[in-house]
Parts: sequence; C-alpha cells; structure tokens
Amino acid sequence: MQEIEIRRIEINQQIAKINKKGGVSPVTFEQIKNVFIDGNISSEKYLRVKDVKRRSMLEKLLSNATVKDKNILNYQFKSPYTVLANADKKCDLETMCE
Repeated sequence: MQEIEIRRIEINQQIAKINKKGGVSPVTFEQIKNVFIDGNISSEKYLRVKDVKRRSMLEKLLSNATVKDKNILNYQFKSPYTVLANADKKCDLETMCE
C-alpha cells in the first residue's frame, strides 16, 4: 500500500510539472493522466475489495484472462492499459505524453 501511495504522489508531481510547462494538448493529456491514475487506483482497490468486485475490475482491465483455482494464469490488458503495462517501469507521465 505504501508503494502505491508513493507512486500516486509521483504521478501527481509529474502532472503538476507538465501543467507548469503548458505541455501537451488537453485531450491527450487527460487521456494519459486518466490511464495512469486509474491503473494506480485499481491496483490499490483490488487488494481491498471482495471477489465479486475483483471480477468486475478484471473485466474492465483485462481480456482473454484464464483463471484456474482462483488464480489468474494468463491475461492480456485491454487498450489503453496495454501501453501502460508495456512501458518501461521507469517511464514517467511526461515521457508518455511526448
């Protein structure tokens, strides 16, 4: 949970930096920001909710998921989460906007 909170703070700092620069188009920025924030919130929320809610969250984020004995064996992220999942782990919001 601490790691998720640290990541959320980092994202908010990156958003402030991009806004200060006057950077990208508002539409593009909003879409990318929403993916970052939604991914961050979903990871935290997934750890706290019951199985029924987890299922609906996974339906939103994943496609072609294979589950066996309550474990996810295989999955693919839905777009735009695929881009986020495939991005370099050190990739920041500003880089994604470029």
